[in-house]
Amino acid sequence: MIKKNRVQVVVGGKILTMTGSGDELTIQKVASCVNRKLEELENTDAYRSLTADYKALLVYLNIAEDLVAEQERRQQAESDMQVLENELSLARQELVEARIQAENEAAEAEEKQKALLADKEEALAALRLQIEEITEDREQSRSDALAGNEALQQTQLLLQEKEAEFAAGKESMEKLAVDLRRDLKAKDRQLTEEKRRLNGTIEELRGQLQEARATLDKKEAQMDAQLRAADSAHAEQLHIHTQDLELKVREAEEKLRIRSEELQAKIRETGQQLEKVAESESNLTKENEELRAKVYEAGKQLEKAAESEAALAKENEE
Repeated sequence: MIKKNRVQVVVGGKILTMTGSGDELTIQKVASCVNRKLEELENTDAYRSLTADYKALLVYLNIAEDLVAEQERRQQAESDMQVLENELSLARQELVEARIQAENEAAEAEEKQKALLADKEEALAALRLQIEEITEDREQSRSDALAGNEALQQTQLLLQEKEAEFAAGKESMEKLAVDLRRDLKAKDRQLTEEKRRLNGTIEELRGQLQEARATLDKKEAQMDAQLRAADSAHAEQLHIHTQDLELKVREAEEKLRIRSEELQAKIRETGQQLEKVAESESNLTKENEELRAKVYEAGKQLEKAAESEAALAKENEE
């Protein structure tokens, strides 16, 4: 079972007890976020003209809007990170494919070189066989002295031609081997350059990934700083508002005291008038009726004064 924490917070100038699974700092941050939104809305005329229910509903909608916007930003950041990771994975795959292709090309070049060497050895074997045949012919020519010097010279010319063809074939084979070595070196340089380029791309993608993570951390730090600043500003405004209320209460008490003294003076004055009326009542009937009328009027004034005093007392209590 998840442990619930109970924390006292100040929301909208009221002390509330919040219960949640987060720690005290998290719950305080939630309260600070609500207070900051309340302060923003209280500065607008449209908010002040709403009823209490609609004010609460507007606060809920604004907080929900901020939450949705933050979730969209976080999802976008996660999507960007996923794209970077996909590009990094693709670059790695391309590097592996390039390496495999280079290995295949190197293997093909090696097979070609082996085939050329085999052809060269075969040609050399054929030349050796021809030389042996020529040598046998030469020996046969020498043994056949009757054939004459002309046949011998022809044989020598043929032998020279074959030796020249052998030398030319050997030179061609060596040139072909040089060309193959040069092609292999060029392929090796291309493979090295491609590897260097892919490594640079990977490092660049890693840097972009680190920058994206650093940007997210920075945004979270800025939000925490804004929340702390909002808490401090709200506490100072609450203190000023409390001082203003105390000053207004003292002013209302002073006005009530002055009004009460005025009413008491009027009551004393009316009592004096009533005493004069009682003394002259036995002698002046007509004046008695008039005085009764005055007493009636004075009673109404007393009732109005009492009602005014009660209204002031009620306002003081509010």
